[in-house]
Amino acid sequence: MPIFGSNSNNTMDPEVRQIEKTVAREAKMDQKNMDHAVKDLNSAEKTHNKSIKEADKAQHNLDKAVKQEHNAAKAVNQAQHKHQVAVSGEESAQKTVQIKKQHEERLRQDLQQRDAAVNEMRQRKESADVRVLLLPSLAPTQLTPDKVGREQKLSQIHERAAERLSRRNTYDNGNDEHQQNAQLDRGAPAGGVPHPDLTIPGPGPNVNQGAAGAAGY
Repeated sequence: MPIFGSNSNNTMDPEVRQIEKTVAREAKMDQKNMDHAVKDLNSAEKTHNKSIKEADKAQHNLDKAVKQEHNAAKAVNQAQHKHQVAVSGEESAQKTVQIKKQHEERLRQDLQQRDAAVNEMRQRKESADVRVLLLPSLAPTQLTPDKVGREQKLSQIHERAAERLSRRNTYDNGNDEHQQNAQLDRGAPAGGVPHPDLTIPGPGPNVNQGAAGAAGY
């Protein structure tokens, strides 16, 4: 490319031509360098944009990791709380079991005492029932308060009362019959006043025995 506006190669000075060639070569080199620099700039810009995206992605990953860490910490706290609640529940359950066992032991001892008392009462009642069955065959002197129970005492009272009543009725009937016979022998009407010499025998041995039995009661 002519520098000084002349297209004629004949009229150009060789030195000028050399300068033009040098300038053209430098311009070409500058353009090449310029193109290379622009290319590098574009590549750097792409790299920068890529790094921005990677930085954004890294930040996103960081935020995600922080969130996961917070969730993990929250889960750990919840797990610790649940563990503490479980430990407290276990301790409370152990205390409850201990209290229940103590209560069960007290109830068991009370049950044993009640069972022993019932067995003792049953044995006493069975013995008393046996003595009641044997009561008719026992002599009155054998029926002492320390050998008989409450039922035996009542049975003894009823039997003695019935015996006294029976003896009294027997005595009254015999006495009436004897008085009537004596009146007939003396000539007195039945139901009249007996003869002054007529003596009425006193109560027999059975009456005295009944009185003695009553006194013994």
